[in-house]
Amino acid sequence: METKTKPQENEAKRRCADLVDAYYMIQETRKRLDLREQAMCRDEIILLDEKKAVGRILGEENGTVTIQGVTGQERDIEKAKVRRILRARFDDVEKAKEAIYRWPVGKRIADVSSDIFLQMEKDLKREMEGIVREWPVWSKWLVNIKGIGPITAAGIWAHVDIRIAETVSKLWHFAGHHLDAEGRVPTLKKGVRRSWNRRLQTIVWNGGESIVRSTGGYRALYEQFKAEEVADRFFVARPDQNEMAGAILAEDIGKHKMGKRVANASSARSIIAAMDPPRPVKMERTPGHIDRRARRKMRKVFLGHLWIVWRTEEGLPVTPVYIMGREGHNREIPIPAE
Repeated sequence: METKTKPQENEAKRRCADLVDAYYMIQETRKRLDLREQAMCRDEIILLDEKKAVGRILGEENGTVTIQGVTGQERDIEKAKVRRILRARFDDVEKAKEAIYRWPVGKRIADVSSDIFLQMEKDLKREMEGIVREWPVWSKWLVNIKGIGPITAAGIWAHVDIRIAETVSKLWHFAGHHLDAEGRVPTLKKGVRRSWNRRLQTIVWNGGESIVRSTGGYRALYEQFKAEEVADRFFVARPDQNEMAGAILAEDIGKHKMGKRVANASSARSIIAAMDPPRPVKMERTPGHIDRRARRKMRKVFLGHLWIVWRTEEGLPVTPVYIMGREGHNREIPIPAE
């Protein structure tokens, strides 16, 4: 990036942070408007021999109903074959979103009423591209990382002072990718001031989701971590409701049989009460938990590599970044080129 004084750099970062905030706000508004309006005005039709809706009603005339199927093709159906017509009327956005999500994402019909928001997003993205283009970490490395775009890059640059992040653990903590004093993923607690940047946490999470939907080095890392998590899905939990909740019993405990999912803290307490005396329990992580762990580990590796590249570019000292591997062994992972 072109040499700037500290005040100039701070002003540019504040501008970038404001642009990112505005982008996310407008994007969420557009998505909610699209989903609500599409669901509110869509009527669906179910045939006598079908259990699910087979299309959206386009019109009714002379004893036939014209529908558009989920693949986009139009066809006429005799009213005699219609078992039920679902008239789409919803009281709130959440119910409308529920209805529209039944349709494949790529087959939803765009609503022109939100075009103005889409144009605002494009304008904001264009301005962020202009700012982040001068950041060497973007132009030399991040621009080639599949799944990481100028919005994610601008957000990270705006919220992080790499000179203060003297260790990678400080960057992980600031981005909300650390562990709390009890070794758990940190959560927001009422009355307790958080020690990380909530917006940066969201930006990094969004970047990770884009990586998973793409191809390339970090997507391959995610797949590798997921395979490792599947292999290490069994663990031993203390007789503690927080450790057991959300996992699957991997042994029989009284009337609670192996394979039962411990739905919540109340269910965990019931299992603990069945033990006399309470003891460690063999548990199995659910597929969802396995996937979340793999994604989180991939994001931490990305942040670690970003820390090395950024501090090296600034001429600041760096140390190797290690990530926890199988059976508790630490390992250094090479920085992908894409």
